[in-house]
Amino acid sequence: MKAVLFGAGSIGRGFIAELLTDAGIEVVFVDINNHLVEAINKQGCYKQIIVGINTKEKIISNVRAIDGSDTQNVISELCECALISISVGASVLCNIAPVIAQGLIKRWESEIYTPVNILICENLHKAESFLKSEILRHLPENYHKKLDELVGLLETSIGRMIPVVPEEAIKSNQATVYVEPYRYLPYDSAHVKGIMPYIPAAIPYSPFEYYTERKLFVHNMGHFICALYGHLLGYTYIWESIGNPTIAYFVRSAMSCSALALSKKHIVDYTELMEHVEDLLYRFSNKELRDTIERVLRDASRKLSPDERLYGALKLCEEQNVSTIYIQLGIAAANHLFPDRKAEDELVSTLLEVLKNGFDFVEIQNAIQQYQYSNTEMVI
Repeated sequence: MKAVLFGAGSIGRGFIAELLTDAGIEVVFVDINNHLVEAINKQGCYKQIIVGINTKEKIISNVRAIDGSDTQNVISELCECALISISVGASVLCNIAPVIAQGLIKRWESEIYTPVNILICENLHKAESFLKSEILRHLPENYHKKLDELVGLLETSIGRMIPVVPEEAIKSNQATVYVEPYRYLPYDSAHVKGIMPYIPAAIPYSPFEYYTERKLFVHNMGHFICALYGHLLGYTYIWESIGNPTIAYFVRSAMSCSALALSKKHIVDYTELMEHVEDLLYRFSNKELRDTIERVLRDASRKLSPDERLYGALKLCEEQNVSTIYIQLGIAAANHLFPDRKAEDELVSTLLEVLKNGFDFVEIQNAIQQYQYSNTEMVI
């Protein structure tokens, strides 16, 4: 059995390929980085460094790679594969949709009507509908029905954190990748077509909106707020930021608000969600990840868009009648840091005072409540 993976980057090499090869599935990467393609093909494997308290190495084998610009070769591989995965970055989806469409046309012209599922491994809200619209643009109308019948577009929740690989490791082998131990991949089982290959660490779930929102409004939101506060205090790494007890309190509180809103909306045990929050906070503190605040704050304009991690979480909590004060503090910090956004100076001043002075938790609560009571409408 073979899977075609668009993107041999950190998610493709550091997460998806491991799950698939562990399940006995051959992986064919498609990537435009010629050096990376060459490094993978040179040995037919690459090294994965799992960092944490007990750092260890794992060899990911049964893999090969092809140049993404070799369209005919890519189409041939798509004709013969049992599974497709995409982890190229949300902004690149529109660039690979044409070749996916051509691969599907080739399958059907060759009378290969076996259903194929596509794992969409992107941090993108409503990724399934976006990718479908892009593929349809490049499919003749007479094939539109076949797309609905024979292709499963499966959203996933990418929870594994993958840091930048140290330069010395890249010099040794460009395909080497560093990862954290966490390795579960929830996917949308409602859109599966035919039989999904069995992958032990992949978790089928429906309705999948729960996992999508949990990833975006708990994990991504908490991570981003942690980076914002760390930047305000001059830290370099995420582990430094979450290691500050005051920042940890604010981050946990914001994540708890989203967790409560998700519990109410999706009828999920709040205790289960809070266990997930505590696990995330522990993972944020992993020094060996060397995850930088600068990396987490990249692409801020997208991350601060209306349906994304902060404003989306704010809307979710408002809809479920859950307190939004801790999320609004994060939004105020973001507006303060990025000059193209409107800052709430008084709120940021209060926040900075609390962060720098390290108030105990009672004093933190009092400071927030005093501001909240004196400002019935918070400008965000």
